[in-house]
Amino acid sequence: MWNAQSFQIVWFPVSVEGLSAKSIFENLLDREPDTTETSRVPSQKTPFFSRSLAEINALRHVIVVAPGRVDWHIEPVLDEDESPYSRLFNSVETVEFVMKRVVGLPPETIGDVNRVSVISTLLRPMSSFEETSSEFVAMTGLPVVSEGAMDLSLQINKRKLISGGVSINRLVKFSTETLSRLVINLDAQQGKAASAAPSNEELFSVKVRLDFNTVPTGQIFDKDRQIEIFGCLCDETLKMAESPGLGFYK
Repeated sequence: MWNAQSFQIVWFPVSVEGLSAKSIFENLLDREPDTTETSRVPSQKTPFFSRSLAEINALRHVIVVAPGRVDWHIEPVLDEDESPYSRLFNSVETVEFVMKRVVGLPPETIGDVNRVSVISTLLRPMSSFEETSSEFVAMTGLPVVSEGAMDLSLQINKRKLISGGVSINRLVKFSTETLSRLVINLDAQQGKAASAAPSNEELFSVKVRLDFNTVPTGQIFDKDRQIEIFGCLCDETLKMAESPGLGFYK
């Protein structure tokens, strides 16, 4: 089972009038947020009506109420000197936690919606560029067209009909990633840079970016229907996390 680098669910309410990120946060997570920002009119600097966040068990939870949508983001909390791959989190545990909270959310907290979405990034660190390329080829069945080619990617969407005549998009992007990180050696006693020159560290990974969402049809989903559809989208997410590849679409 692949771990997650980020996880997000989105409601697209019939109306966001009167919705508060702080209230939604408290109803979802049974605690007050650490910080809340509000804006009367969304702007380039604050493209939302309200935003609340808190760090819980080494994960940052963020609720954002923006024009036409409510987002719940979950991501790891990283120290400045940590690798972006050092704190991946368990996909299964996250899905179970999210669904439990969604089920327990009072219906009036967000209300009826037009659409819902589950978005996640699955990631597996690799030890070398060659291993990264091999994993990409194994997942997609596509040959690397040129030796030494980097930043490989393949994006595909295939819809699926679920219960109640609802169709979902299953948009998946397979990609490789190579990061260069400057590592500064610190003197443990004096807390400043040691005399040794900084070193360059290369990090390799394969990513699978998932965006599973309902196809817009004008249907309105009440709380019970939202739970059912979120459950379906999360099940599809875990199927991909268990064995990433184009075989998912068969």
